[in-house]
Amino acid sequence: MKVKLPRNLSLYISSAILTVLFSLHGAGAFNLPLLHNLEHNLYDLRLRLTAPNRQDQRIVIVDIDEKSLAQEGRWPWPRAKLALLVNMLFDYYKIQLIGFDVVFAERDESSGLPVLEKLEATLRTDQALHEAVNALKPSLEYDRLFAASLRNRAAILGFVTRPDDAANAGALPAPTLQAPNPLPAALANLTEVKRYTGNLPEFQQAAQGGGFFVNPLLDEDGIFRRLPMLVRQGDKIYPSLSLAMFQALLGQAPIHLDISEDYGEAGQGKLEALQIEGFRIPVDEQSGALIPYLGKQGSFPYVSAVDVLNAATAPELLRGKVVLLGTTAAGLLDMRSTPLQNVYPGVEVHANLLIGMLDQTIKEQPAYVKGLEFLQILAVGLILTLWIPHLSAGLGSIATLGTLALLMGVNLLAWHKGGIAIDVGAPIVLLFLLYANQMFFGYFIESRNKRRLAGQFGQYVPMELVEEMSQQNSDFGVGGENREMTVLFSDVRGFTTISEAWRPTSCPS
Repeated sequence: MKVKLPRNLSLYISSAILTVLFSLHGAGAFNLPLLHNLEHNLYDLRLRLTAPNRQDQRIVIVDIDEKSLAQEGRWPWPRAKLALLVNMLFDYYKIQLIGFDVVFAERDESSGLPVLEKLEATLRTDQALHEAVNALKPSLEYDRLFAASLRNRAAILGFVTRPDDAANAGALPAPTLQAPNPLPAALANLTEVKRYTGNLPEFQQAAQGGGFFVNPLLDEDGIFRRLPMLVRQGDKIYPSLSLAMFQALLGQAPIHLDISEDYGEAGQGKLEALQIEGFRIPVDEQSGALIPYLGKQGSFPYVSAVDVLNAATAPELLRGKVVLLGTTAAGLLDMRSTPLQNVYPGVEVHANLLIGMLDQTIKEQPAYVKGLEFLQILAVGLILTLWIPHLSAGLGSIATLGTLALLMGVNLLAWHKGGIAIDVGAPIVLLFLLYANQMFFGYFIESRNKRRLAGQFGQYVPMELVEEMSQQNSDFGVGGENREMTVLFSDVRGFTTISEAWRPTSCPS
């Protein structure tokens, strides 16, 4: 028995192949790099379209800017000047907390004290010199002055993690968590610190805490979209600068790890969030948090560091505020690329994260998001493969646009109301590919079939019948065909005589 295949079988097969391919990508079986880059671009677009573009007054950035460098000299400044800056902020401006987006790993010998001590050692018999050196020493021990300015104050120092093999420098703060031994599988994906550059031990001991301010989770295109909240060195876990400041605002409240037992390999669990005093910080398995940018540079008030030193800033601008000390000076290389702006101060990244923790506006991508993306792809594939081909070209285009609008609407609703960032690039690309695939078959394959039928039968049958034939799922040709058939011949009695009496144009009433 001969089985006749449907004429549009190629359309269904090609559509099914595309749907399966994109479904496997959505399920995480493999990664299509072009789709990965598209997801980044669509995420950036959503962020730009939905950013509040407002200035938050709760955090003030004390900026080591070009103006400060021009008046106070090149960076790094003497620690005595930094001690004066810290004292001014706490004693005169009455700030609540300060975080340093800089690291102090080397000793400051700019005061000339080592030279005086060497001279004193050489001239041991000079009692006057000995007394003069002892009298000057307290004011020339710049590191001691800076450590004293940090002591018993809400100050969080920053440190740097490094991927190279250089020797460690400085001291790390006390870890915020101690990982159990053996390390749970849910924490195995935390970034492990091989090398670090910390602050001088006396600085770190005097400060209230510390956190890292580099980004080991930088995306392939160099854009800051997320930043890890935790890193691990051995069994010790350290917080980011913004997280350490958040803990300090909550009175050094402990961090609890929210590990879902329903996900992860072999049911070993997956890190989903950090819990601190009723606040929830959604993270991925690497503890990466999506940065909730408020807008372009200037989302927080900036105060020039030299104006703080000279008491030239209005006290009400800083009173009771959280301060981040950082730099926008081009020569100090702390400018980053972000979804909202190509050149963006790194210190403002930490400010955005801190505000996101306080306001609970950090978007999340829970483990079930992969399932949602897979369902989106499957729904698009079924609609565009099984329903749209049965519609006319106009209705099919309208239905495709409606599907796209529904897809985007659900995505934006999840973004706004649920705080969930769902990848939508793969379903959109699949939708357009399936639509283009159907247009190809519709306009080229079907049009060619119509032209063939018109050429074969157009001279013998009405064009309306040729159009109807093209809509049928059958092959037509001028060749013969053998069939068993029953033929009925009939005649109307006297029809010839009656018809001869009528004129060709007349019609009986």
